[in-house]
Amino acid sequence: PHELLRLIAKTRCILSLAAQSICQSLNNEEKNAEAVKESAMVKLLCNQLEKLLLLPSPMQRPIRMFFLKNLERARGTTFLRSAMQQPPLGSSKWVKEWRESGEAGLIRFLGSGKLPRNNPFKGMPYFSDVDNAIAASIAP
Repeated sequence: PHELLRLIAKTRCILSLAAQSICQSLNNEEKNAEAVKESAMVKLLCNQLEKLLLLPSPMQRPIRMFFLKNLERARGTTFLRSAMQQPPLGSSKWVKEWRESGEAGLIRFLGSGKLPRNNPFKGMPYFSDVDNAIAASIAP
């Protein structure tokens, strides 16, 4: 149990530090040599972070949410939405994969509270048959 707790603590620390680095990087709009170096370091950090955020495990969503929650606590919801639309987060593989999964909560969050455009039942077997039957029974 102690090793597991240490692993969890290390993971949380890594995610918190990564969130801080991204906040600082996106906050720095200067294009001097130091800012370019910092931007390159953040891209490298994001590439390494992807390995953790793409792990196929039941803990994948909670790990992602912890990371995003750290960004949100540091700079607010508007910043988080913006950060998820622009590089390095917006272009990261894990964010793209998460968007493509069609998770309603994420789609709603990114769309400023709008309802998701996709129908979660569309991929289910016999959906189109049932949909057509309901539409036919409702039609005058």
